Order: sequence, then C-alpha cells, then structure tokens
Amino acid sequence: MSKQCKSTGISLPLPVAATFDFVDEAGRSLSQVARLDTLVTVVDAERFVSSVVAAESLADRGIAVDEFDDRTVADLLVEQVEFADVIVLNKTDLVSAEQVEQLGALLRKLNSTAKILRASHGRVAASEVLLTRSFDLGAAQQSAGWVALLNEFEAERLAAAQGAGAEERDAGAAEARGAGGEASTSGREQSGGHGHRHDHNHDHDHHHHDHHHNDQHHDHHSHQHSHGGGRMTEADKYGIRSFVFFARRPFHPQRLLERALSTQWEGVLRTKGFFWLATRHDVMGIWQSAGGAWQSEPGARWACLLPESERPTGQDAAGWDPVWGDRCQQLVWIGIDMDEAGLRAMLEGCLLTEAEMAAGPEGWAAGLEDPLPAWIVEGE
Repeated sequence: MSKQCKSTGISLPLPVAATFDFVDEAGRSLSQVARLDTLVTVVDAERFVSSVVAAESLADRGIAVDEFDDRTVADLLVEQVEFADVIVLNKTDLVSAEQVEQLGALLRKLNSTAKILRASHGRVAASEVLLTRSFDLGAAQQSAGWVALLNEFEAERLAAAQGAGAEERDAGAAEARGAGGEASTSGREQSGGHGHRHDHNHDHDHHHHDHHHNDQHHDHHSHQHSHGGGRMTEADKYGIRSFVFFARRPFHPQRLLERALSTQWEGVLRTKGFFWLATRHDVMGIWQSAGGAWQSEPGARWACLLPESERPTGQDAAGWDPVWGDRCQQLVWIGIDMDEAGLRAMLEGCLLTEAEMAAGPEGWAAGLEDPLPAWIVEGE
C-alpha cells in the first residue's frame, strides 16, 4: 500500500528524507515500516523566477516557523528544486512556450539529475510520481546543479595539474637522456617533486588569471562549453549561464562586504561553494545565496590542518598549494544573462593584493577589519 506525504510549503526536502533513516534510542526507524519512494517538487512556471529574485523572507509572507527563522523564499524554492527526484513544472499554460523552455533549462541547471515533467493544472501520469523507486538519499545529496558543476570543475582542474606534472617529468627524463644520463629512480622522484611545484605554478597561473580577467574568462568559457562540442546547448540558447570562480588568495573581509556583498548581482539566481577569508584563516567558509540573499557559515577546518595521518593523500591532495594547502576560493555562479566578466572582476577585487599577502595570517588577523557576521565554530 502506498501513501502520499505532502510536506508543508516551507519544508526542506533533505531533512524530510533524512527522517526515514533516523534511528531512535530504541533502535527504531521509520524505514522499518515505510520507504521513501519519490521526492517530488512542484514549480509554479508563472512565478518561480520572480519569487527567486525577490528579496522576500518567509517572515515577510507570514510563514516563518518562528521568530528565529530568517530564511528567504528564494532559499526555500531553490533547495526544494535542487534535491528533488521529480520536478513538476506546473501552470505551463500560463506562460509562453519560450518561457517553458527557458524554465526547463534553468531547472536542469539547478538540478542535474531530476526528471522534469511539464503540466497544467497539476495533471501528470500517476506512474511518473508513484512507485518509481527513484529516491536515493546519497544521490539526492549530489543532485544539486552546483555540486555537479563544482565536481566537474575540480576533476578537470586536478586532471590538468596531473597532466602538467606528467609532461614535466617526461621533459626531465628526455633532458637527462640528452645529457647522456639515465632516468633513474632518484631522477623520477626529483622530477615528481618538480611536478608538484609545477602544480603550484599551475594554480599560481590560474590565480594570475584571476587578476587578468580576459585570460581567465577564456579559460572558463572553454570549460563551460567543451562538453557540447561547440554546439549551442539549450541553456545557452535561453541565456542560462554558470561558471566557477577559483582563486588561491583569501578574500579581504572589508572589501568583500563593500565591493561584493553590498552590490546587486544582476541576473544571478544561485551561488554556492567554499571560500577562504583572510581573518578566519583556519576555517573553511560555506558561501551560499539564492536570489539576492547572501549567507555564510563556518564549515570544517581546512584539510591541510588535520594531523598528518588524517590528511588526504595522492589524487585527493594533488591540487594543493605547497604553502596554503587546500585553502582556496571555489564558488559556483548560476543565473540568467548574468555578467560573468563583471562578477569575476568584482570577486578579484576582493582578494588580497601581493602586498597584503606578504603580511601573512598573523598580520591579517591583527591588521584587517572584519565586519562580516561572526561564525560560531564548534569546539571553540
């Protein structure tokens, strides 16, 4: 026997899903008597984009859980889309065919795996949403478009770094042979060390691109369109854009507030990722926004600060900087007709300068103003 559970309009999907896996003190779990079959999100085709871009809180609508609930409508809508198995794009009869196509492309950018159904008056085949056995908690945690974009970017970045290291090792071996030497084991180890330094140079070059925008923009443009073989995708056609901002320098907190967080991001619907703040050097920041509302919170300590026996090794640490470890900026931006060049320039202007970098973490903590909201870090 199947039952349909309709959560409240202000519920987030993942906590609801996690309820099925929760085990109480007596060892009982909802999963022993019920199975979460499908997680469906219904999207209002007429109002979705306008609701996301509006800076409206749940409290403004009178639907906040309590006085401490500071979530925005945009946060809620975007997360309900990101973690669904099935998305029903409803009220398609109230918008144009072109708007339907654009919304479909946007939803696919926000959720890389969900089945998207188009409907009027909520009419869809029961077989599309019932007894599908499509829900998987692990998959749902990876379904958000920003997660897919960040994973893809990171895989390509690490592959490029490893490829550059291999090329340098080959060049070193050829040079040794040309000089009448042999590519001995010790020679390969030394070359491997150069490969690591070359990886650092790769990151430094990438950071160099961060401060010479035209080069970096070209780099990321290739990243975005390489999978399409040069063909225009549905997202391209309707102005749906995404990019990953990456840098190996921390943000200056005062400039971040003044130049980025106090300005309007035209066309931006979603940002998410991890960031490095100079005055909070040891803790990874979690960055997110939906519509016009930006939020940050502390994540874990950077992995390079873990005891040596617990640190990632091999491929997992291939892209680390020899000085700063895994500290970096990795931010996904998704929007409609957004100004990528302008946004990149804005973010680049918030990074520490060469002179500021020279002061080091102690100098940053002592000398930089930090007007951003405080983080409550567990264990401190």
